[in-house]
Amino acid sequence: MAVLPRWIRTNDYWRKRYPERYERKPDGRPRAAGPLPNVSRSAYDIEMDRYLDDPFLGAVERRVVGPGESSVTLAVAAARQALETASLSPDDIDQLVSSSIFPDRVGIGDAGFISKELKQRGGCFHVEATCNGSLVSLVIASAFVGAGLKRRVLATAACNFSRAIDESYPTSPLTGDGAGAFVVSEVEPGYGLLGTYSLQTGESAGTWILDTAPDETGTTEGGRKIRLRSEPTILHVFRRIYEPSLHRAVEGALTAASVELKDIRFFLFSSSVAWFTPFCVRALGIDPARTFDTYPHYANMANAMLPVGLHRAARTGLVRRDDLVLIYGFGGQSESTAVVLRWGDVALGPDAPAGEIVP
Repeated sequence: MAVLPRWIRTNDYWRKRYPERYERKPDGRPRAAGPLPNVSRSAYDIEMDRYLDDPFLGAVERRVVGPGESSVTLAVAAARQALETASLSPDDIDQLVSSSIFPDRVGIGDAGFISKELKQRGGCFHVEATCNGSLVSLVIASAFVGAGLKRRVLATAACNFSRAIDESYPTSPLTGDGAGAFVVSEVEPGYGLLGTYSLQTGESAGTWILDTAPDETGTTEGGRKIRLRSEPTILHVFRRIYEPSLHRAVEGALTAASVELKDIRFFLFSSSVAWFTPFCVRALGIDPARTFDTYPHYANMANAMLPVGLHRAARTGLVRRDDLVLIYGFGGQSESTAVVLRWGDVALGPDAPAGEIVP
């Protein structure tokens, strides 16, 4: 299931409020994104280049939370739709696994708050895997069910970037809010998760900083909110580690599933920047028609990107029963993960309703 806030911010929102920043001077490329001297051009560089003359780096529009919305309300809405679609009640769930970027409070994650709101009696815990939270949750849920420890696991992923990043900060237009949820249960043999591989992304540690700031909206408990800021070198670090991480994870997952790249019918990548899916397509040498890119519609939704993208791909017929699907997620300061699964009889909820542009 995919749940999106009602409000949409287009690039005009920032152009009106910060006109000097978005009046691009000739050859005025973002310093943090520009190529490094004496470094060979990679697939990442080639795909990134066409976005560097755009002050929004390829972002077009994004959803943002409004009054009364939070990381918990987004996750709960997605969870309820997932349960309704699966014809289940909260009492049917043995375990809740949640990930949130970032919770609407300083401290622990949202799992307990979501379970309390749903009146779900099974266990619950929060996964901290940054932008890769939803994919790590899928692996955990599949392991629980496969081992016979749980019958049904509900996973939620909520992204709330717009409150963690001040709108005047340069990365604010590159991010958005949203949520996804799914239920994992036993499937027929040969379907579901067939193989996975992950590796640590510790080289990216320190590329962004979390602290707290006063919450002028009055939304968060205690009057302070989590604040996210990135280091100027962040894209240089990612340029260095993205491609080797992609290849290692994908090759490992294919080996674990006993399949080859040519066998995969559909690919989904966590598009944290506009060029990430094109980069993965180029680096792996695959047909771009076999992918779906969420970034032009929603910008970077961190851990919500993959469930929202997979739901949309399945709703539009890009993914069908018996298809082999490869999903790749990159979590900075956490882990890079690839999974191979065979798509079975998956119940899909409705598309998220259209939004309303914020003037």
